[in-house]
Amino acid sequence: MDTSITIRHLTGTLKGKEQVITAQEASLGTGPGNTVRLDPVWDKGVSINHARLFRDASGGWVLEDAGSGTGTFLNGTRITTRRPVTGSIVLELGHGGPKIEVMLPAGQGLPGASAGPRAAGAGAGRQGTGGGLMKVMAIAALIAVLGVAAFFFMGRSGGSGSSGGSDTDTKLQQVAKSYEEGIGLVIIPTEEGTVTATAWAVTPTMFATNAHVASPARECLENGGTAYVVINKHPEQRFRIKNAIFPSRFGADLTSIDGKGPATMPYDVGLLVIEGHANVTLRLASPEKLRSLDSGHRVAFLGFPAEGLAGHGVDIHNPVATMQSGILTATTDFWLAQSAFENRLLLQHNLPITGGASGSPMFDASGDVIGVISSGNMVGTMDFGQWAQVQQAKKTALEQVRQSAKAAGQALTPEEEKKKVTEAMSRIDHLPVPVGVMVRAPSAALVNFAQRIDMLQELISLVDKAGAEKGS
Repeated sequence: MDTSITIRHLTGTLKGKEQVITAQEASLGTGPGNTVRLDPVWDKGVSINHARLFRDASGGWVLEDAGSGTGTFLNGTRITTRRPVTGSIVLELGHGGPKIEVMLPAGQGLPGASAGPRAAGAGAGRQGTGGGLMKVMAIAALIAVLGVAAFFFMGRSGGSGSSGGSDTDTKLQQVAKSYEEGIGLVIIPTEEGTVTATAWAVTPTMFATNAHVASPARECLENGGTAYVVINKHPEQRFRIKNAIFPSRFGADLTSIDGKGPATMPYDVGLLVIEGHANVTLRLASPEKLRSLDSGHRVAFLGFPAEGLAGHGVDIHNPVATMQSGILTATTDFWLAQSAFENRLLLQHNLPITGGASGSPMFDASGDVIGVISSGNMVGTMDFGQWAQVQQAKKTALEQVRQSAKAAGQALTPEEEKKKVTEAMSRIDHLPVPVGVMVRAPSAALVNFAQRIDMLQELISLVDKAGAEKGS
């Protein structure tokens, strides 16, 4: 008699995988001792010891929650006590968490039952009461199947396409998991210190990033330095950068017809050509997908934000990327204006980013990369101690301005006093002055920027053309 359990992962990081378990007990959770171990980073909501299946004294299978914080759901219903189970069941570990189909061995029914569904079916023609029992069990099975179908439908009804709902969150999570080995930390040594940013494999030999990352990388190479891309969670995969390119239009002095400058640096995309080959590449969105983008489109990024974060945000010797999700808030030109598709190259979004995330891929639940994270709205901040020093410096400068004016017999207006204080503050280098002590911090409005991905195509074509001309 077959006593094995078959586990099929319907969602989560193990989606599509199967396990066959022959033991009399199976535990599920993120802890290392579990029979079915989920990913502690990506399968959010799953406890270390979440649930277990075991055989009781009568030989029937029993499901129990192992003290999880988010609950165990059997065919869509949360269980609070031990539940006898038989046949095929669907478990959900935490609301919106991984769904797992469990197929229990035939002939191992509920405690007290003489046989499971298969055994009852085999004997139904030989016993008069077996047919009635089978009808009851068939109806119960049909109700269970309909319940599971309704549960899946309801789980997906939170939105369609790229809109919200737990199913979209799961898909974004799965995309990030599948792409994590295509994400790299850029390390560029400079005279001022080491610059870190994010890049991702658009081809096995080319990593996409920002122009403002590719520019210092090129300068480093031209000065005889060495820059690297280190793969997320795989520090042994360390690729030396051998070339860095970006659009000639990057850094150009551009203004609108009314003399207004762009909201952020235009054409801020770049490519890093590496020595070696990346194992995973990311997929660029189609022109049709890019044309459809609008406010509310669900997106996420995977990268290495570092500025202002505890521990500097990332360990450059063993980098682990951070995922954040959100929505597009607008698609505009670089001047924040409505425009034709060809000019709507600026993607505004509410992804929480800071320095180091530059160059990160912005992708949606379909796995299409639609943009490159480029910049954010920042404000200047200082701590209270520094602020007090600045105020004292201003007070001292004001007293000196007034004493000098009095000695010269001058009567200064408030505007003249303010101007002279500002000039005096600019000459004080032994005390922190406002610009010197301020650090960048993301704006609470959380409207940040990415550059539309099709701008990369031009650069990729240039690299491919150069390679073809060299015969490589």
